[in-house]
Amino acid sequence: MEIGEFSKKTGTTIDTLRYYDKIKLLVPERINNRRRYTEEDIDKVIAILKLKKLNFSLEEIKALFELEKDINEEQGINNENKSKINGCLNIIEEKYREILERERDIIQIRCILEKMIHKTNKLLKSEKIISEEIK
Repeated sequence: MEIGEFSKKTGTTIDTLRYYDKIKLLVPERINNRRRYTEEDIDKVIAILKLKKLNFSLEEIKALFELEKDINEEQGINNENKSKINGCLNIIEEKYREILERERDIIQIRCILEKMIHKTNKLLKSEKIISEEIK
């Protein structure tokens, strides 16, 4: 599919898609100098958007994608890949710690909101009862 349709399908602006192509984060096939995106590219954009939402930088996302592409589990690890793997592993572990911390914060906030909802509903129900008694 061409860039306009792909943009609509993914909710990603055309400028963003061009930028991802420029930095070689998402490089679509080219036919007659026109970008052609695949269903696989949709999955990649979804992954990019989710990783960005978790505070991964575009450079970090690109490094993870490159590592995934470069590593062949059957071939094992060579010195070049070992360095890349260690770099990416550090990124992944740090982001994992950040996600766990955010998860704890979200759970705490959820508990506070649930208490507020319960108190508010209780107050509204008692207010409704009082107003009905006045009638």
